[in-house]
Amino acid sequence: MGVAIPVMHYTGMAAASFAPSSTTVDLTHAVSISMLGAAGIAAVTFIVLGLALLTSWMDRRFAAKSLELQEQRLQRSEAFLAEAQSISHTGSFSWRPSTGEIIWSDEAFRIFQYDRTTKPTVELILQRVHPEDRALVKEAIERASQDGNDFEHEYRLVMLDGAVRDVHVVAHAERNESGEREFVGAVMDVTGRKRAEEALRRSEGYLAEAQRLTHTGSWARSILTGELIHSSEEHSRLYGFDPDRKVPSREEFNQRIHSEDRPRVIELAARADREGKDFEAHFRIVLPDGTTNYVYEVAHPVFTPSGEVREFVGVVTDVSERKRAEEERERLREAQTELAHINRVSTMES
Repeated sequence: MGVAIPVMHYTGMAAASFAPSSTTVDLTHAVSISMLGAAGIAAVTFIVLGLALLTSWMDRRFAAKSLELQEQRLQRSEAFLAEAQSISHTGSFSWRPSTGEIIWSDEAFRIFQYDRTTKPTVELILQRVHPEDRALVKEAIERASQDGNDFEHEYRLVMLDGAVRDVHVVAHAERNESGEREFVGAVMDVTGRKRAEEALRRSEGYLAEAQRLTHTGSWARSILTGELIHSSEEHSRLYGFDPDRKVPSREEFNQRIHSEDRPRVIELAARADREGKDFEAHFRIVLPDGTTNYVYEVAHPVFTPSGEVREFVGVVTDVSERKRAEEERERLREAQTELAHINRVSTMES
């Protein structure tokens, strides 16, 4: 603005032309500029220029401050992301197949146990892969490089100390600014999860075997729906159901209870639901082939934090052998008692 004003002024002056005239000029209405007026005009001009400069300077300061705040927020976000990756053992990466360039986050370096100054490459990754998984991983990398499709797979790593880790890799294909294909993804150390799953499978196997040997099945029933939400394999077998099919309905289980025992057992369970108390019962089960077995059932309520009954869990044990042994002993006692009575009568008669 400061430059434009004098340029326009002098342009106007250069465009003006003056011709001599014999007529006396009437200066009664002319504006005369005194030294004070000139000084005022100069002062106002400098004030306007100063305000413009001040505004520009403040705008730059505000812009710099805003940029600084954005950088602080970015650094804070990066710190939070790095901490989250460290806690969850999840590293991020990007991979550009056309150039082979790979970028790892700090957690990805820790998972593969490479120094932060190391330049990641496919060859370095394959060096860490378990020998039994290396061919599959190499094939997955080559296929992703050629097809450009998203990929996901799990494989094992062998660390320098010989320890074996399980990792789960997920990657999404996208195009960058230059149109090149690039994969962005995450690598997760799932060793703890895999070990826990293996331990859980072993425990479930041991429990299933123990239930099979002791002829004891476990179950759980929801109070809200009244239906079974869990029936162990042995529990289903005790009632004559296929353990590989879905959990039968409660009504299907009730129909397997002997008709003479069914009303009593149903009433015991209903009272336990209302009162939220343990219950136990001896009753008979009639299998599809007509076999009658004796079982003993014990159940316990599970409460919500607010004190309401959420579900019942229980076990059912096949006590048929014990029951039949007791019945056999009872028959023997009755036979012995009858024989003793006959002997006494014979003795008295003789």
